Amino acid sequence: MEKAGLHTDKFQTDVELKLRLAGITVYPMGQSPATLWVHLNTATANEAGVWAYSVGVDVRQRAVLSRADITIPLATTWSVANVAIGPPGDMGIRNTVKDLIDVFIDQYFAVNPKE
Repeated sequence: MEKAGLHTDKFQTDVELKLRLAGITVYPMGQSPATLWVHLNTATANEAGVWAYSVGVDVRQRAVLSRADITIPLATTWSVANVAIGPPGDMGIRNTVKDLIDVFIDQYFAVNPKE
């Protein structure tokens, strides 16, 4: 992915900026009770120069199964994903990530209203 110009720091900056602008606190890695994971899978471009890729956004956090009194240290409690094709480069993929972060933000505030 790096050879194709897809650098993780660009994606991290995009995500953190959207969260901060929405008023969601961004903690340093490992210091939050929940973690927002963004995962990206790409396939090489075909002869026409079209990329295939998937983007997923998950919230992972500690969960307790009350009926069995079992604690799961890192459980996925929310998830959204998209599969798409597009031209080479990172803009289509970065826009897909931004769109999925918008879905997260909307759903986050549906259960955590701003005061």
